[in-house]
Amino acid sequence: MRFADVLEELEGLSGLRVQRSHWVNQTAIESAHKAGGKITLTLKNGSTVPVSRSYLADVRKAGLIK
Repeated sequence: MRFADVLEELEGLSGLRVQRSHWVNQTAIESAHKAGGKITLTLKNGSTVPVSRSYLADVRKAGLIK
């Protein structure tokens, strides 16, 4: 299945695309970190997910970073 098709299936759920190949459910996000100009999200399971500049506005709009 293409990622674009997966994103269509996820429409309406409380999540957001944070990178070209990453979609994160907002309830899974523990915290957001900014270091050296790069943003990462730490998930409740301990994983970290990078946030690309392309999707940074969406992450800000969701209130995850300022």
